[in-house]
Amino acid sequence: MMKDILKKALKEKFLIGVYLNAEDTSKFTVGYVEKLYEEAVLLSVISPDMITDGFALLNIDLIYLIEYNNTYLINIEKIITKEKEISIPRIDYKRNNKKRLIVDFINFCKKTNKCITVKHNYGFEILGYISNVDDYYLLLDTYTEEGLKNGYTVIRIEEINEIYFGGQSQIKIEILSK
Repeated sequence: MMKDILKKALKEKFLIGVYLNAEDTSKFTVGYVEKLYEEAVLLSVISPDMITDGFALLNIDLIYLIEYNNTYLINIEKIITKEKEISIPRIDYKRNNKKRLIVDFINFCKKTNKCITVKHNYGFEILGYISNVDDYYLLLDTYTEEGLKNGYTVIRIEEINEIYFGGQSQIKIEILSK
């Protein structure tokens, strides 16, 4: 049923709210479905301030709740439409079906040389630039939220639940780290 809702959201272009953590329902992602894959969904994220906030690749198996057509989401769409201050960016990612989706997507992010945020299975976030990637591991040149270099982190790709790029947090690091 979850995939049916995601397919409908992709086709009809309406906002959805996606929840990945049943223990903390205050954290969810709002956005438009850009692409749908067997194992993940790519969202164009809308921030609580009702501005575009990059993209998120979310593991479908971790989604426990999807909301749509509720008052909160309808009001966001009304404001976006009324003020016309938001333009939903498009992404030129083309999947290479010969590779696992997450590895292929990480390689796409690396080619763009953009800062990313990776969310781990255990809830913490890593912010930085991709230094290296193979089929099993990701090496990130990490940064603090203040834009200070913070060493390197190696993480197993199978432990990654979410990848964000092109959002406010990542753009801030791109500006501060130069």
